[in-house]
Amino acid sequence: MPDIILLDINMPIMTGWEFCEKLKTNTYLKNTETQVYILTNSLDWGDEQKPADLTFVKGFIQKPLNTRNISKIAC
Repeated sequence: MPDIILLDINMPIMTGWEFCEKLKTNTYLKNTETQVYILTNSLDWGDEQKPADLTFVKGFIQKPLNTRNISKIAC
C-alpha cells in the first residue's frame, strides 16, 4: 500500500466515498499507516463530517492542488 493517497471525491467510475468504503475493507490497509487526503473543490460541511468512521482519512485539501496545499500533508 502507498504511504499517501490523494483521493478526488468526484471521479468518473466511482465516487471518492465509494472508494473509501472499499478501502475500509481492504486487509492490506489495516496493517499499514496509509493516509488518505480528500481533494475537493467543495467546502460542503457535510463532506467533512462523512469520514468520521474512516480513520485513514487524515484531512481535506482544497483544489486546485498546488505546492501550498501539498505542504499541509503531514508525512
